[in-house]
Amino acid sequence: MELKETGENTLDIEKALHEAYERDQAFWDEIQKLVMYGVSASDERGHWVEIRVRVRPSQLDMITGVREKHPPGLYKSQADLVRSIIAAGTKTHFEFFKRKKGYSWNELEEILISLNILGRQQRLQELRTDVQRAMNDVVNGPGTVSDKANIVDLLNKIEQKIAHL
Repeated sequence: MELKETGENTLDIEKALHEAYERDQAFWDEIQKLVMYGVSASDERGHWVEIRVRVRPSQLDMITGVREKHPPGLYKSQADLVRSIIAAGTKTHFEFFKRKKGYSWNELEEILISLNILGRQQRLQELRTDVQRAMNDVVNGPGTVSDKANIVDLLNKIEQKIAHL
């Protein structure tokens, strides 16, 4: 293979590679948030829409397999997982057509990211509630004082971590 002189400056190529890397990193950071938090099932007014699609049994098996491989409790229901998959797939769809066809999805991407932020806030609030409930159960439940103190200390650390998310 022979390299041809293009007249481009090496610094320009390095800059372009760096910009491409930053775009990819931003994309994967957004995908990570969409996978972890998904989107909430309803909007602020409580509105929601049900979608029904036909899929092959093997496709549903894949979704079930994905859920089984996740850490326990990551998704409270199959619906949470499916919403997360749809959100990540939507973002991937946007990115694909943006890169291949130059389409602009700015408004739709903003809506998706806003829904993800709402989903994240909802998941964190559920986690705070679960930690508080666990703390009350420990304090009011049976056990030695030292065991209760250790568990409450651990729950306090979890609560502090949640506060910084």
